[in-house]
Amino acid sequence: MKLLKMAIAICLFSLNAWAEPFISDVKSLPMDLSFERVKGDGSRHMYIFCDLDCPHCQRAEMFFHALENVTIHMFVMPVPSYHPDAPRKTDAIWCSADKIKAWQNWFDRRELPEDAKDCQAPSSEVTAYANAHGIYLPAVIFEDGTTFHAEDFIYATRTSDKLSSLLDEHSLAK
Repeated sequence: MKLLKMAIAICLFSLNAWAEPFISDVKSLPMDLSFERVKGDGSRHMYIFCDLDCPHCQRAEMFFHALENVTIHMFVMPVPSYHPDAPRKTDAIWCSADKIKAWQNWFDRRELPEDAKDCQAPSSEVTAYANAHGIYLPAVIFEDGTTFHAEDFIYATRTSDKLSSLLDEHSLAK
């Protein structure tokens, strides 16, 4: 019986990898609620919705380092019910003078800038947008609108080669 349950779970997970991806309207994304990281010529684009304390987002972040010629648009959406300290960390990064450096320092060294005093990240606006458009965490949206959520996000970001291949496949600059 235990073996049967395991086989069913594997089949369900495998089916999910071939499911039709959700399509988002990239042109409607509220870019003022994000910050961008450009690598190389930045010719390929992807849009990430994440909680900086999410273990899947942290794992995927390792693969983002290996990508070339990409612009990564970050929509940081802390989920305090799972990660109680994420809103404070998000505010510290968003309100820092150099968001990209602060982001990298958090993921590479677990170092944060000083807590934001009179500044807040637009977390509630990002969350409201995501909820209104069926985007749930973690999510990666490619240029053509192809969106991978949750388990599909894990599938899409399982290796840097897979992620780069998906970037190429869903790029508008083919």
